[in-house]
Amino acid sequence: MTRGRPAANLPQDGVSRGDMRDLRYSAFLAERLAAAADARKVERTRIKLEIAAAELLNEGSYGDLTVTAITKRAGSAYGTFYRYYPSKREITLSVLQGFMGAIRLMRPPGARPTDPYGRIFRATLNYVHVYRHNVGLFHCLLLVKHEDEAFAAIGRQSDEGLARRVLDSADRHGLTLPFPDRERALLAVYGMMSLIDELLRKIFGASEPAIGAFAADPVAVAELIAILWYRGLYGRDVPPEALAAARS
Repeated sequence: MTRGRPAANLPQDGVSRGDMRDLRYSAFLAERLAAAADARKVERTRIKLEIAAAELLNEGSYGDLTVTAITKRAGSAYGTFYRYYPSKREITLSVLQGFMGAIRLMRPPGARPTDPYGRIFRATLNYVHVYRHNVGLFHCLLLVKHEDEAFAAIGRQSDEGLARRVLDSADRHGLTLPFPDRERALLAVYGMMSLIDELLRKIFGASEPAIGAFAADPVAVAELIAILWYRGLYGRDVPPEALAAARS
């Protein structure tokens, strides 16, 4: 069944305040295509098809996606598509799996902060920027995962990886979490992830006009989420000096 998605609160030039990079996944793939100038034609064609599918999914919905639209956007013949993918389902799976794996690769260069809040804020800010420019891809995964186990597995794998990294980072830096065991700490992490994704959907997916104005200020959104992360994980307020350092 065709399902539309809310129009994203995204500026026409695709640029977020505080980050001038083009963080659309299709742009990430375009960079890969440019770097593959000497690759075999078969590989370059595959990337072109996935760029087209990523753009269309980000602009519309999975229900409206067609092989005709993909090949037209990619500049390929209709029959070429079926040399690579059996249907739109398989290319969408490939796009979404690649996208979820690329989010961490989209972080800006530079030294990582050494304090816990600084690390949380930096990772959160990148995620907010990526989310803002890829609302359609996130929305596609949210909808289709309830109908197709293969899509659900992509979301689970991403969540499991993030939860593990969060807890491993706390262990690695010798940080004590206010939970009796790792299982409850894991539950808290999953709770925070659910809260954050829902909040971002409401802000950048234009589903809550009351808070939609914050779509123009991703830095403020990231700071709020980072503070919630810190309080939820460590059970205390962010040290003022850490907050000031992250804002500078």
